[in-house]
Amino acid sequence: RFDGACSSAYAPAAAHFKHLAEERHTNAARAQALIDEAAAQAAKIEADGADGGESGGESGHPGAIDWKQMAATVQRLRLAWSHLGAIDRKDKKRLDQEFTKALNVMQRPLEAQRKTEVAHREELIEQVARLDPADRGALDALRTAQERWQELARALPLERKAEQALWHRFRAACDAVFARRKESANAADSERRAHQAAKDAISARLEEAAATADAAGARKLLQEAAAGWHAIGAVPRAAEAKVEQRYQAAVAGLQARIDDEKRAASIARASALRDKLRLCQQLESSLTSEGDGHDHAADWQSRWAALPKLAPEFDKALGARFQAALDALGGQGERAAYVRKLEQNRPILLQEVLRQEIAAGIDSGSEFARDRLKLQVEVLQSSLKSGQKGANQAAQFEQLAAMPALVDERTASRIEQLFARVGSRIGTSSGNGSGNSGAHSSGNSSGNTSGKAAR
Repeated sequence: RFDGACSSAYAPAAAHFKHLAEERHTNAARAQALIDEAAAQAAKIEADGADGGESGGESGHPGAIDWKQMAATVQRLRLAWSHLGAIDRKDKKRLDQEFTKALNVMQRPLEAQRKTEVAHREELIEQVARLDPADRGALDALRTAQERWQELARALPLERKAEQALWHRFRAACDAVFARRKESANAADSERRAHQAAKDAISARLEEAAATADAAGARKLLQEAAAGWHAIGAVPRAAEAKVEQRYQAAVAGLQARIDDEKRAASIARASALRDKLRLCQQLESSLTSEGDGHDHAADWQSRWAALPKLAPEFDKALGARFQAALDALGGQGERAAYVRKLEQNRPILLQEVLRQEIAAGIDSGSEFARDRLKLQVEVLQSSLKSGQKGANQAAQFEQLAAMPALVDERTASRIEQLFARVGSRIGTSSGNGSGNSGAHSSGNSSGNTSGKAAR
């Protein structure tokens, strides 16, 4: 009865011990399967290594090793081995040795490849650290390095701890480039704002000078402003158009003041020349009238002195003409001789007026059509030979103005019309630089207008 009771009591324990023995047997079978898989993978690695597969992971070679897959397999096998249940002690040591041996065959090339991958990552870190933030291609190089890092990480992940450490170093190097680039950009922005302030100051000086400066000072200021403007660097892009527009408007305003002064000076010189020419004509016309001119000489002289001076060559030519007429005013003999000279010069003057009208493109009137036709070819040939048309016309008009001759109202009107065409270019040809500039500025405008009307 006691033995039967013991047998009955032991029956559950026996079943439990049998179940444990079956589990150990099953675990041993699972361990052997893991060993067989590891051995097969190790054999494959050795075969691929013999074919050069260890260095051909990205070459597309049929036997190339997929390192990412290999790392996942090692991790999976190691994890599966650690989750194996109990195994009989007599089999445990042998199975552990066999698994470790097969796993080492797999891990040796994997660790070597991981060292290579670590070197690649170190190289990328150094490459990023060497980037110059000011270089235009820095961002592209940085983006390329980041893409390359992701490719390496996908191809073969490293051990988690090593991967994170290298990634933090790479990220720090990238952040340093961005920080230095931002700092450089801030410095550049500050410099551009300083450039904008300097350019605005130039525009302000030009705007102020447009209301106060004289022509000579304005020209000098424009030259200095242009030199200073081009010497200043770039301004912020958002303000670039506005700054340039203000500067151009200021330059235009100051140039308009210069042109106005030139025009006024040209008009004043042209008026003085016209007035002195008219006074010479009036004095010469008075010689033909009866009466003693001694009482009137002082009056003529005061009228002449009241007129502004001309350019030296015109002042000299008209002054000599006026003085010759004034000298003839005193004595009857001299007066008569001078009047004859005036009469003799009349046809010569008319011929010269006609010649200059042809050269200037001014209509001479129907009564001079025949004479004009005769002179046209000669004037054209002379104009082609002389070259500088404006200067030649000025010289010819100077000779015309210096020629003493009696003129009627029609001839005086023709000379006035001729003067309207070329007069703005004369009287200043030998003057100072501002005179020349002003004469040409207003002369081109009035001359062109008169020419179109005449044609």
